[in-house]
Amino acid sequence: MADVALVTGFAGYGGRGRNPAGEAAKALDGGSIGRLVVAGRILRVSYGSLQADLQRLMDELRPRLVIS
Repeated sequence: MADVALVTGFAGYGGRGRNPAGEAAKALDGGSIGRLVVAGRILRVSYGSLQADLQRLMDELRPRLVIS
């Protein structure tokens, strides 16, 4: 498996269908940063689930770099 750079952004909130940070993460997904493959992921806007969502991504992807 290639080394991964995890890039996250948030989903839309407050009645907004999109969030620029989430759109950026989605656009970068599958690209590369040096020798790292980018895994762009959109996170739910929920304080209650944020820690679990991030931990799941860390366990799943084992990234060498995280930009969040």
